[in-house]
Amino acid sequence: MMAESAGRAHPQRRVVVTGMGLLSPAGCDLDAYWRGITCGRSAIRAIRNFDTSEMPIHSGGEVDRSELLKAVPESAIGRTDRTALLGLIAARRALDDAALADAARNGARIGLLIGSGLGPCETVAESYALYNSRGWQGTRPTVVPRSMYNVIASHISMECHLVGGHHVVAAACASGALAMADACEWIQTGREDMVVTGGCDSPIIPSMFGAWINLRVLSKNPDPAKASRPFDRRRDGLVLAEGAGMLLFEEAQHALRRGARIYAEILGSGSSSDATHITKPSPEGQADAIRHALRITGLAAEEVDYINAHGTSTLLNDSTETRAIKLALGAHARRVGISSTKSVIGHSLGASGALELIATILAIRHQVMPPTVNLDEPDPECDLDYVPNVARPARIRAALSNSFAFGGSNAVLAVQAYEG
Repeated sequence: MMAESAGRAHPQRRVVVTGMGLLSPAGCDLDAYWRGITCGRSAIRAIRNFDTSEMPIHSGGEVDRSELLKAVPESAIGRTDRTALLGLIAARRALDDAALADAARNGARIGLLIGSGLGPCETVAESYALYNSRGWQGTRPTVVPRSMYNVIASHISMECHLVGGHHVVAAACASGALAMADACEWIQTGREDMVVTGGCDSPIIPSMFGAWINLRVLSKNPDPAKASRPFDRRRDGLVLAEGAGMLLFEEAQHALRRGARIYAEILGSGSSSDATHITKPSPEGQADAIRHALRITGLAAEEVDYINAHGTSTLLNDSTETRAIKLALGAHARRVGISSTKSVIGHSLGASGALELIATILAIRHQVMPPTVNLDEPDPECDLDYVPNVARPARIRAALSNSFAFGGSNAVLAVQAYEG
């Protein structure tokens, strides 16, 4: 039995997930992704999109070009910013999965809320390169529409014929999670009955990758498959990745009337701001976001069966998140199963929250906790149950998905098995 839900603003308008689509280093359809994040092996490889031979770090989580070619003509890859393209493909797959592609083309109102930490960074980098080599006259006029931050959502809305409201949320690594939190509220308040929501980012380009190397937060492990190792004593940094995850959020009665398949119910979300430091996380700020999610949704700490952690594999984040979970859940922190799917797919910035929520929903569907791979020597400061290396069958009814960002923006989504 759920705790008293008086904190919910509109409990009569329940929010369910009726479609999911994605592109990730571990798989680009739901079945492949589930196999990828539960098999106990990392999907991180040496970067192929550009030459890293002169760089000290070579590991990344990339989406294979062949996966893009399955979805769009080769010409579309060259003329569309990669972040926008990943988002478009994932959104189409979510609509198809929800059996709404034809409905959208026929004018059904569907909103769109997308999160992205870096936006169309490929286009911006290319435009600077052209300017430096050819001057202002060499820059293309298409740079203007292609580099607008909202091009990610506008491109999806036009290609998928989504006529509801749309915009892009930017909050670094919490972008996708906050976009989904807003989408949930859009439905709860009656603004929309259906919303395509999630996140996409493609930061693996030479200039951005170089900047991340210089920030000194990337893993230097020479073995790509061992580079991302959240909560392990030997972790030495995150692995940058690209990807996109999109979900169809829908008002429950609307979904039932059209006979939709329901994956899970989104209870709501919590958020907070560290208000302390732009790159140093705060355990108190993160704990406040978890508590806020519990308060808003009416969940008791003891009802949380699983947490998909932010789990970046950096020294500071993983110990901080451990402290935050203890602060928020008290004694129950030692009883809940926790895992980081970034150990398999790396950190895809604004896309990570959506890919991780999909992983959380699949965990509820399969009643299995994905493992934290490469967790061979647990850090004494990370002393909770982080489901090391092997997927674990478990009773999972209610779960949390954590997203904590540079800039101190924290978001936590609460999801449960749907019961009519």
